[in-house]
Amino acid sequence: MQKAEQRLDVMCYGQICIDHIFHSDQAIQPRLGREMFAKAYTTALGGGAGIVAVTLSRLGLRSGLVSRVGADAPGVGLLAQLRTDGVDVSHVELLRDHATDISVAFTCAKDRGFLSHIAASRVLDHLEMDSSCLAECRHVHLCLSPTEDPAHWSGLLRQAHEVGATVSIDLGWQERWDPDLCTMLGEADIIFPNEPEALRLANTRSLDRALRLLGARGTLVVVKRGSRGVAAYCDGKRRDLPALPVQQVIDPTGAGDMFAAGFLWSHLSGNSLCASLAAGSYCGARCVEQAGGLAPAPRRGELDTVMREFSTTASA
Repeated sequence: MQKAEQRLDVMCYGQICIDHIFHSDQAIQPRLGREMFAKAYTTALGGGAGIVAVTLSRLGLRSGLVSRVGADAPGVGLLAQLRTDGVDVSHVELLRDHATDISVAFTCAKDRGFLSHIAASRVLDHLEMDSSCLAECRHVHLCLSPTEDPAHWSGLLRQAHEVGATVSIDLGWQERWDPDLCTMLGEADIIFPNEPEALRLANTRSLDRALRLLGARGTLVVVKRGSRGVAAYCDGKRRDLPALPVQQVIDPTGAGDMFAAGFLWSHLSGNSLCASLAAGSYCGARCVEQAGGLAPAPRRGELDTVMREFSTTASA
């Protein structure tokens, strides 16, 4: 099917929420019956779809968002921020009978844990992206919630491809790992699992085997490995890029989403796989240097320099 004139470069689908982030120097978590004190606190826009949409807009692409928020103060505030950052929110609905999603994160330099309440985003489990919505963009980025039925978003993949859009997926940690997940993910153009997710999906301890299995049907597989960099699998070959330098790790929250945004910005701009890995890695590295999942987007000149310097180090 020939695609209509595109108003947007990327439409992001998935959760947005308010993140309340408590940061400590050590890997400690709250315990019942005791009070603990954080070194720092911040609140920020959270949810993978929102972070990717805002970052892409800040990098110069036309981005939109399909999501749901409550008709409450947090939801109204999120919409205002998205509009300020240039994100198209015409497909974000305010729900009067659901609250805006809230997530509380407990973070340290090495890791983080979350306590979340999903309310408005549950409606996304039953939402079908109509063709008019999909036809507005050339790429769809799906950030899947742990509660979604895989058969539902498999349908979204088919709808997107029918109108000529390419699709990337960041599936996140699932409450139940359906054995058909690998088959369904094989319908996507790009997938962004982290290493534990990739190994769980492929039911293996070998990253090489996971890459081959997930990429068997031609999907570009990009595995986020944290301090060990990133591994990609394309056209039967594995490529690796080491982690980029970080001044100080403050908070890893949102680094994977920032990576995906940087990668997609480069990829959709026509750059090579190696250059796109470098762009994504740079965005992720800048994210961990601050508290909160939505870091300021790097300047275009910074990204151009990083892609030139680091893309050549990726192994064939």
